[in-house]
Amino acid sequence: MRVLPSLSLSFHLNRRFIIVSILLLFLGHTTITPCLAPAATTQKNKASSPSQSAETKEKEQILDRNLAQLTPKTTELAKTLLDMQNQLNAINISEQAEQQLASLSKQEAPLEEQIRALESDPQSSREQLTDLQVKLNTNERKANLVMKEAVSKVAKFDYWIDFWDDEKNGIENWKKGLGASSEIPAVRNTLEELQSVITKANETIDAKLLPLFNMQKKAGTVQVALHKSILRVNNLIKSKFNFDHHTSFLFSATYFNEFDSQLWNSLLAGISSIFRPDFSYLKNNKNHLFIVLLLFVILSAILQKGQNFLLSLPHLRFIGERPRAVALLISLMLLIPLVDTMTPFWLAAFRIVVLLNMLRLSRVALLPDTYTQKVIKWLILLLLLTNILKMIALPMVLVRIYILAVSLAMIVVVLLFIRRPVPSPVNPVLLPWGGWGIILVLGTVIFAQFSGKPDLSYHIFVALFKTLFIALWLYILYLSIAGLLEVLLHLSPVSYMKESAVSICAALRPLLVIVTFIGLIIHTLVAWEVFPTIHDALAGVSGLGFSLQGTRISAGLILSAFLVLYTAYSTSRMVQDVLLHSVLPRQNIHRGTQISIVRLLHYAVMLVGLLFALATLGFNMTNLTILGGAVGVGLGFGLQAIFSNFAAGLILLLERPIKVGDTIRIGTELGEVKELGLRATVIETFDNAEIVVPNSELVTTQVTNWTLRKRQVRVKLPVGVAYGSKVDKVLNVLEECANDNPLVLNTPKPNALFLAFGDNSLDFELRCFVPDIDNRIKVQSELNSAIVDAFADEGIEIPFPQNDIHLKSITPTFKKMFNEM
Repeated sequence: MRVLPSLSLSFHLNRRFIIVSILLLFLGHTTITPCLAPAATTQKNKASSPSQSAETKEKEQILDRNLAQLTPKTTELAKTLLDMQNQLNAINISEQAEQQLASLSKQEAPLEEQIRALESDPQSSREQLTDLQVKLNTNERKANLVMKEAVSKVAKFDYWIDFWDDEKNGIENWKKGLGASSEIPAVRNTLEELQSVITKANETIDAKLLPLFNMQKKAGTVQVALHKSILRVNNLIKSKFNFDHHTSFLFSATYFNEFDSQLWNSLLAGISSIFRPDFSYLKNNKNHLFIVLLLFVILSAILQKGQNFLLSLPHLRFIGERPRAVALLISLMLLIPLVDTMTPFWLAAFRIVVLLNMLRLSRVALLPDTYTQKVIKWLILLLLLTNILKMIALPMVLVRIYILAVSLAMIVVVLLFIRRPVPSPVNPVLLPWGGWGIILVLGTVIFAQFSGKPDLSYHIFVALFKTLFIALWLYILYLSIAGLLEVLLHLSPVSYMKESAVSICAALRPLLVIVTFIGLIIHTLVAWEVFPTIHDALAGVSGLGFSLQGTRISAGLILSAFLVLYTAYSTSRMVQDVLLHSVLPRQNIHRGTQISIVRLLHYAVMLVGLLFALATLGFNMTNLTILGGAVGVGLGFGLQAIFSNFAAGLILLLERPIKVGDTIRIGTELGEVKELGLRATVIETFDNAEIVVPNSELVTTQVTNWTLRKRQVRVKLPVGVAYGSKVDKVLNVLEECANDNPLVLNTPKPNALFLAFGDNSLDFELRCFVPDIDNRIKVQSELNSAIVDAFADEGIEIPFPQNDIHLKSITPTFKKMFNEM
């Protein structure tokens, strides 16, 4: 009974408080202090205030928990512990990472010995130091990948560490909130069980983190050691092989003094090394080499099976004549990822195998000009010889003579080559410029040799030969892959693949050209030592870009977006071919309807491709939607006519009042619909002129479609005969002429009508039907010719316009003249 008055009083006080607060708000007050509010209301307002103290929050956390939820909380955390253990069990150090780290650690001592040997050897070549630099950079990249893997796995523990720390703090607050009940044995046991779950969770996290941290430490140690070695090699290259550093002039007395016994011993040691290769590299990459061998066997079998098809096509004949060489050349592509890790001996061996295949293929795959083939043949032989000399580590004193001789020989060959008539497949403008560019580079090589800068000369010479090797290799590789793709499509068990092989190859060939061009750029940058490895060159080129509205747009992202768009375009083309040639014709759908369906599908696929391309570039779809709405409103006013045509195009595609192939008349023009686009329609008149008509005109104005439902049309021929002719006879002759024409339909029957009495003739009209509007003009001509002949045979006269002149008065002179006439 005492509660009701207090509640009533509280209600009245609250109502007064609300009224006073509203009045104060209207007077401009922004802060109200409810002095008469109950204690519960005051506590709620304080809890929602931004200035709430940490102590109040802690009290609320304590009050939130109660004794009844203690056991369910223990069960919930035990289940969460199992989930965490299941998730963390999958986070292990990969066997590949462990093997990679162990391999890098084993290589530290041999690399250190190699660096010391090169530091103490005054005859060490730049090539040796460069190869060592590449190997160190490759090892550093591998160590970085191991560290990256460890970091990504350790990062997955952050959530669980924070989760169990929050639960631990929550349990401490819960104990405080339980007060005296926490001393009850059952409650105390439950709290201890809850605490043991958290302790076990932390122990699990610690046990799983320890090996990851150890791997991070090992990877960090390897990274530091490799970085130190890289700095030493870089400094050694700068000190021993500086382009500004002068040495003995070629053929000077100082130069000849370098021909000592140590030189010949070094040469003999290099030659003997060919017969003592290090097979440990092959053992370490045996799985990779097995895949290359397996691919070679498969490709050889495929090309051998399609050999007859290859020999029947002129542009693929070279594959049919050299199937195994093409298979080996394509298979060796799988070794490109290993190029950065190859030792100088095996790298030279790899290039020699590639060059031998290129030598065989160049005779049948390149230009038919005999002189051109000879030049390419000698170029490949020079590349072979250069790689053999590299394999034996020819001393620099002898390398200088070799560079001079080869440079002079190449200048003579290039001069003779660019003066000959240019074969038709070669660009007549590009060839002389390329030849003079090679001559300029070789001239720089010779000048650097005689001026005492062998390092600069050697660098330019090797880079030039590597560039020529790469260009020739990628060109033959492009021809081989394009031919292999066509063979695979021809041998495909899917009928569509065989029928559409030409269109599919045409769609994929630009993609092959782009990939080949990118490969040429990447390998050229490595050849000229802009980047140390292929991986670094790819990362450096793809990282080039600019920032737009806080979004980094790089060359790699642009290329990825282009590939997405091109994939969407190629997919759309292939789907259109399948629908137009296989699916839709079987459904007896009209040709114009088929084109409308595939056109809408094309726009849908390209729209999806565009959205994916924008997402690849990093654009936010939400922002693009807002921007698109704003732009749409602006363009709606500025480009109203264009959007009107676009909407009309959609109407034409959906309702199909006009289809591709229809014969229509718009205004005074009659023609056939050739293309039905979203903005405009192309109509080809019978004068072979093309008219581009906006779609809005086709929707809003009257258009006569002669072939909307069927192509059968009526032909009307007006005929006039002289007065006095027999009407029945004329009617019979006209109908006979129509019946005798094979293009005139019997149903409906031809009909001749007597229409009117003209000024100079009796007017008749012959009406008949032809099956196709395309025959309309031809039938008109044939019927007119037949009617003229028939009227002549029957004696029916076709009159011409006559005028009678009546003279009311005339002079005697004119009267006499008329009488004489």
